Amino acid sequence: VEAEKVDVCECEFNPDFLRSMYAKLDWTAFRETALSLKLDELPETVSEEMLAGDEQFLRAFHHILLEVWFRFFWFNRQYKG
Repeated sequence: VEAEKVDVCECEFNPDFLRSMYAKLDWTAFRETALSLKLDELPETVSEEMLAGDEQFLRAFHHILLEVWFRFFWFNRQYKG
């Protein structure tokens, strides 16, 4: 993914929501997309312990999942990513 523009929109931190969303994600694809946007704070793998209470991990996940918005070059539309 190559972004034309990346914006950050702060939102409320909710660890329970993040845990439920993690179960629905393809983590590898999600992380690769983040890496392509030069967002490298996500680990390659996620353990149950990290989901249960690693606040640094949960905040990084929250930031990339919910606060980072980007616009693709080829679509010229804004997508959450």
